Amino acid sequence: MAKLNIDLERVEQMAARFCRREEIAKALGFDVAAFEKKDALAAFEKGRNTACVLVRNMLLDAASTGDRQAIVFLARNELGYTDGPSGGEGDAAPMIIDDVKAREPNG
Repeated sequence: MAKLNIDLERVEQMAARFCRREEIAKALGFDVAAFEKKDALAAFEKGRNTACVLVRNMLLDAASTGDRQAIVFLARNELGYTDGPSGGEGDAAPMIIDDVKAREPNG
């Protein structure tokens, strides 16, 4: 069986543009199972990590200039903020609403 030559540099470049494994394999003419090989997987992951760092930096830049959508996105996704109470220390105790009918006298 002939050894498959995969252009690892091209795999990395395409992964850095958020191409999926299936898309890369089809575009470069190899089976997606080739990503089970350590070198192909490493090239894919390096490219994907490059893309993630680029997007994160752009998002942080936008937030640092006051872009409210970027700030809210980062607060929710990186800091765990939510729109409602978190139930953590220092939060107000939850309100308990009694069932009024249960307290009414019979009769």
